[in-house]
Amino acid sequence: MKSIKFLLLLSAISVAAGLWAQDPFRYSVTNIPDTLLKNAVEVVREESTYFTVESLKSGRLTYRKVVTLLNDKSRSNVQVINYDKESKVKSFKARIYNALGLEVRQVEKSEILDLSAVSDFSIYEDDRIKAMQVSYNTYPYTIEIEYEQDLKGIRFCMYPNWQIQGYGESVQNSTFAIDLPAGQELHFETLNIDLKPEVRTEKGRDVYQWKVANLPAVKSEPRDPPAWKVLPMVNTAPGEFQTGDYKGSMATWKDYGAYMYKLFEGRDKLPKEAAEAIRNQVAGLTTNKEKIDFLYRQLQQNMRYVSVQLGIGGWQPFDAEYVYNKKYGDCKALSNYMKATLKEIGIEAYPTLIYSGTPAYEVHEDFTLPRFNHVVLYIPSEDYWLECTSAFSPPNYLGEDNADRNVMLITPDGGKLIRTPKLAPEDNQENHRIQVRLAADGSAHVEVNGFYKGADQELIRSLHHYASGKEREEYLMRQSSLPSFTLEKLDVTSRDDAPEGTMNYIANIERYAAKAGKRLFVPLNAVSPNTETPGDVKDRKQPVVFSRGYSEHDEIGIEIPEGYQVESLPQTDISLKAGFGEYRLTIEQKDNKLICDRKLIIYPAQIPADQYGGYRDFFKSVVKADSMKAVLVEKKT
Repeated sequence: MKSIKFLLLLSAISVAAGLWAQDPFRYSVTNIPDTLLKNAVEVVREESTYFTVESLKSGRLTYRKVVTLLNDKSRSNVQVINYDKESKVKSFKARIYNALGLEVRQVEKSEILDLSAVSDFSIYEDDRIKAMQVSYNTYPYTIEIEYEQDLKGIRFCMYPNWQIQGYGESVQNSTFAIDLPAGQELHFETLNIDLKPEVRTEKGRDVYQWKVANLPAVKSEPRDPPAWKVLPMVNTAPGEFQTGDYKGSMATWKDYGAYMYKLFEGRDKLPKEAAEAIRNQVAGLTTNKEKIDFLYRQLQQNMRYVSVQLGIGGWQPFDAEYVYNKKYGDCKALSNYMKATLKEIGIEAYPTLIYSGTPAYEVHEDFTLPRFNHVVLYIPSEDYWLECTSAFSPPNYLGEDNADRNVMLITPDGGKLIRTPKLAPEDNQENHRIQVRLAADGSAHVEVNGFYKGADQELIRSLHHYASGKEREEYLMRQSSLPSFTLEKLDVTSRDDAPEGTMNYIANIERYAAKAGKRLFVPLNAVSPNTETPGDVKDRKQPVVFSRGYSEHDEIGIEIPEGYQVESLPQTDISLKAGFGEYRLTIEQKDNKLICDRKLIIYPAQIPADQYGGYRDFFKSVVKADSMKAVLVEKKT
């Protein structure tokens, strides 16, 4: 019995020594350098991404991350892994450590959710996610996350990219490695950091490895540049790859476009009866644009957007006959169908890969990385664009989410990058004609005629086509800067042939002006004032970016109630100018009316960080001018 106890004691001592040798306090927050705590909401203690290329069709991703969450602004307690039938998650686990670095517990398998990732506009996808959200009741604490995933199909072809750090995230130690058969081509680019890989060859394989250490957090700032222009990252892409029976390359855009052309090739054939109907329908039209617009309207009226994403179907469209018969398709299928209809009347068009929305990365000529999520159609002979998924967009208008960015045409000669049209300040307009009939008690009857163009009309178009009358009223009530009011009338319209819309309404307001004794204090611009002043940012690091310009013009007429006269007006002529914009406000009295004319133009611009104060002062002055009041007083009798 004594010998058994002695052996158990030796075993316990051995285990304790082993734990101590591994340093059980290595994740203690006291081991974080002070330089990594400044501006940080989390600190990456250790991170390892290892991607193994097994063939042209498959690979394996092994990932481990230890991150300390300093406060509740960190979102690293949520981890999501996307997968599908071809790319399985082999393992997924996590542990929680307290501030001292001592393990609190392991995350249970029951805490890891397995959910469908089917979009609400999709009739079928095989995408799924494994999601985990863990928490601990005391900050700071640390989470260790590990997973392994087999990759095939499209998920494999898009090699992993290393987002080295996010805003508010400092990095203590992190590595990224790509392991592939010796001699197999790998393309990579490094952004916003001077970093080169260590390359070694062992056992017939080439291993590229990047390492970083002790990177302080980068603070997010208002209107800063896109993250891919600020934060460090390494992007990778394969030379050769294969999806199903299709081989491709990302060596150049021309090569990748040639691969995509193969996926689209032969899928633009319409049934005989459909082709004959198309030719008959446009027979009486004289110009190509008339024919394009007509067929585009036919597409919008007869086909609906429904996403079907299965395997290679994420990149390859259903053929035109399928869309014709089913009356639906996703962005690829609808663009391909529209291409087929134009082909029948001798007009060539190219499906075009684009990133719709705010891009996390913008593609460029020097590196082939197809970070796209959408397909539109381009007609080179007319320099014309069609957004084929929208039932109500006007022709040759791609919308703000698709404007001014690099896109790839899929042509018979391979891929070609071009840029979509910009939306200039004159393209994006919000104009109002406002008539205010003011009463002696401070109430008012207000008529507003609003005209919207470009990006500013997109919401109006959505309200016109998708919202009920009640929903339109609720929207106006929420977004209006007018004091509490009742609506007498509201009309919302949008043009079919141009990116323009209107919102006209009549409102009755109980307290438009503030009454104090014999005086009325009357806001000169209660309908469309600018009320937001940029925050006071000390020691700004990044330039201020206006990605798109816009213009506003308001004509305001305020009837002076009977028995009142103007006692005082604020400054009657204000003119502000800066490199990124200009503002003009004039105020005058004509008979019994106050007439205000207001114009604001903002240009696309990038303002150096050291000029942030001037940028802020400009908008402070605009807010001040927009909030000015006239004072009316009762006439002496």
